[in-house]
Amino acid sequence: MAISHVTRSPRRLVFPPGAPPGEMWVYQLAQAVQLGPNVAGLMVNIRRGGMNVVDLEVGNDMILFDDLDHIDLSLVTPLSRSETLPHPRTGEPNFLAKYPASIGFVPAGARRADGSPHPHAGTGFGLVSVLGMPADLSGGVTKLEKPYQCFELQQYTFDGATFRVTETQVIEMDGFLPGWTIYNRPIGPPIPDGDDFVAGIVMGAHGQYHGSGMARWRRTGGAWRLDRVTPITDLDGSFEPSIVRDRDGSLVACVREAFGSPHASQPIDHGNTVRLWRSTDGGESWQRLAHVHGVRASTPVSVNRAADGLLYVASNPDWRLDSFGNVPRHSILLREVLQLWPLSPDGTRLGGPVVIRDCNADFGLPPGGTIWYADHPISTNLRLADGRWHHVVCYRCLEQSEGRSDAPPTRFTGCYVEEVVGDGAAEPAWRFADGGRVAVQ
Repeated sequence: MAISHVTRSPRRLVFPPGAPPGEMWVYQLAQAVQLGPNVAGLMVNIRRGGMNVVDLEVGNDMILFDDLDHIDLSLVTPLSRSETLPHPRTGEPNFLAKYPASIGFVPAGARRADGSPHPHAGTGFGLVSVLGMPADLSGGVTKLEKPYQCFELQQYTFDGATFRVTETQVIEMDGFLPGWTIYNRPIGPPIPDGDDFVAGIVMGAHGQYHGSGMARWRRTGGAWRLDRVTPITDLDGSFEPSIVRDRDGSLVACVREAFGSPHASQPIDHGNTVRLWRSTDGGESWQRLAHVHGVRASTPVSVNRAADGLLYVASNPDWRLDSFGNVPRHSILLREVLQLWPLSPDGTRLGGPVVIRDCNADFGLPPGGTIWYADHPISTNLRLADGRWHHVVCYRCLEQSEGRSDAPPTRFTGCYVEEVVGDGAAEPAWRFADGGRVAVQ
């Protein structure tokens, strides 16, 4: 199997409806999710622009669609919004930033592998990271010395026509499971595992440094809850894990290496390793699959499964120079090109890269004199109105100065959704009443 085509589409979304007067809201990171037999949703995060704050995220929306070329902003359901509340321990006002949701959803009308109706069809959940910042953001402070952090766990339903948020529960970082602290959500979406979902999670035992693991989400008592966690890595500071299922049923995980961590596997000026693990026992134990050095920049990275079952890694290449010929202070800034590397059948080697977006070639040099960012690739397999399965990759584009200062959006800033087409036959990601077997993502 190989990648035969990748679209290079114009931005799909830019400005959300309903921004407060005087605030500049911009759609950026996204995750697509199957909601029904032929309808999908796009969870898209909102960044507040024009601020001297790094990536000030102010909420999430769900947008229903059944055609990639017709994503209609009239079909928006707000999921979460930032708010200002007293810090629960100090009492000082906190601006609570709301980061992208990681969403697992059993589509309406979904069936199990044996053809019986799925018991949780039409329900799902979203995990939103919440970070407290000073209430007065004008000074450009990115966080408090001891910021308040927590999560919002949301419950969702879709009845074939309307998507609803039925409950939002605030959970402290150490309030999910006894003995564990949950630090952050994954970069990749949860994937079905029987009647459950499994997903990456950033975690650690209470009082210990964190690493990456696998979370099992289970619906009990009418709500989706975190049931258990299993470590994948050591307590190495890794984060933004993603998990997919290989064609043989095993699980493959990818994590982003901690930049500057004393626990990282590379010296402090690195962090450019593609790190993969495999589990053949449903996530109970994990073995190192491949650690490939010097391939990618120290930027967001994910492992993905295309519609035909091909696994690939998506990130930014480690070219060491930006478009101006400058050596950045760290490769964490090298985000001008977004590409994917197909995995060999045994998962131990990376194939030749395929470009998803070359910002300079597609957009020209940025108007603000800094560099482009194209990052946070998150993929999903969807069946849309045409009855076909599509593999879509969501990511954001912006100029570096937008995410780090008060620079205005460019005419290329926004949320992007591409289709990646392989040369193999598509495998259904869910089974519905009109036929097709279940093939886990």
